[in-house]
Amino acid sequence: MADLDVDQWRNAQHLLLRSAKGARRIVCLLEKGEVVKCRHTHGADVADTPSRVDDLQAAADALYAANREQVDQTLGLQWKLGASHDEVVAAAEALVTPDSSVVLAVHDAGALWTSLILRFDEDRKVISIGTADPSLVDIHGDRAEVTQRLVTFANGREGQVKLVVSCTKEAAERFLEAQDKAAVVAELGDDFSVERIG
Repeated sequence: MADLDVDQWRNAQHLLLRSAKGARRIVCLLEKGEVVKCRHTHGADVADTPSRVDDLQAAADALYAANREQVDQTLGLQWKLGASHDEVVAAAEALVTPDSSVVLAVHDAGALWTSLILRFDEDRKVISIGTADPSLVDIHGDRAEVTQRLVTFANGREGQVKLVVSCTKEAAERFLEAQDKAAVVAELGDDFSVERIG
């Protein structure tokens, strides 16, 4: 994870992640590969803390192996997407361009409520997660204009934005809860847009 805005990340967690309260986890935050923070959620000592990470999966595996007794069984963030792992992988295969970035912009009350900038490698695995920085991106105003400013910011930061999902907060919540994602997207119309770029 890199360049996370506190408010944007909190809102993204509320929308997309299962609560980690009470879960035993090691949280490792990175800035361009350099480890900024590596802590256990319950204050336990973390063995073999890396100072730099070039291979995210290898680093996660090594941290888990060195701290097996201190963490729960599942590695990584626990997404609440209303879809199975296989369905998420199939969607990524269908929608995400290898070695590209995806922008998620969720709007509420005339402003960007949360955002995610996901960078994918050539195998379509997420290698970076970020958010809009309100000190660099004007997050207030018309949804289309705010989304375009976010895409411009993401292109400058991560590059190669190829997919943009822009929606209202209510539409995002309905989409995540729905069993039939395609049907709910059709119902939501302009409140939930998915655009491929390039």
